[in-house]
Amino acid sequence: MLIDIEQIYTYGRFYPDIKDHVNWWFCTTDYGVYDTATIISNFGFADEKSIANVDVFIPFFKSNIIDLEKCFLHTILPDGCKYPFPYENILTFDRDFKIYIETHGLIRDWYTFEKKYLCHDAISWCKLHNIRFR
Repeated sequence: MLIDIEQIYTYGRFYPDIKDHVNWWFCTTDYGVYDTATIISNFGFADEKSIANVDVFIPFFKSNIIDLEKCFLHTILPDGCKYPFPYENILTFDRDFKIYIETHGLIRDWYTFEKKYLCHDAISWCKLHNIRFR
């Protein structure tokens, strides 16, 4: 069985400022993707620790989107850029970033950049866990 990188790469999005982040798991028996709450309710596990103690579910990789957004800005904003990114408040950074890329016509560039890095992380995760992929 193969896992399709195009189908899973978005599960790796992680925002460190969100307290109750959804944790995603890959099931090695049916190649399905489940969130923690579904595993607990459908498979009888008590919590994430008990899920992690079995070989059936593997936690998905986590790619820090805020760090990736900052990396993207560094690639498109050389020193002396006409439209510098003026926001540094970590609490509103993602929102400010999304407004900035929309205002400056960079949405397509951002999502291409994000996909490239998330796919890379997904492939690395597959290799680490010996999961066949395409």
